[in-house]
Amino acid sequence: MLCWVSLIALAILIIHVYVFLVVVFFIALVMCEGLCVFIAVLQAPSGNIVVRCFQYSDSGTTTSPPLNRQPVAVTDGPYSGIVGQSISMSAAGSTDPEGGALSATWNFGDGQSGTGLTTSHPYSNVGVFNVTVSVSDGTYAAQATTTATINAVGGWNPSSPIGSDTM
Repeated sequence: MLCWVSLIALAILIIHVYVFLVVVFFIALVMCEGLCVFIAVLQAPSGNIVVRCFQYSDSGTTTSPPLNRQPVAVTDGPYSGIVGQSISMSAAGSTDPEGGALSATWNFGDGQSGTGLTTSHPYSNVGVFNVTVSVSDGTYAAQATTTATINAVGGWNPSSPIGSDTM
């Protein structure tokens, strides 16, 4: 009988030790997370809040998602041409900091629009038009603006004072 009592006492002791270790582990986990949040709060006035306390991956190492930044839009304008002439426009100099693919939409300033990093557009009227290209990496977009100066077939320049051009 003494053997059974000893085994039961040993089992109760092992269970108590196991429960004690589990409780200590969870208390330590909560304290570490609390300390991490406290440090993040202390960083708040500097604007550098980055909370990465407990991030796990399958490999057992901590990981952070890659940072996605806004692309940079660039046009090769200003553009010029004559009425009815197709003008080539490019935003091929635009870049994505992460090297991702970009898409582009154009507003030609005359009520028409287009797509693609390179495009062309004929204007049907004389004038100076504001051309805007918007490039996107799928998450963020950026814009660049330039002008298109469109002259008449005979050479009238809309930016010249009226009557100063000869035809």
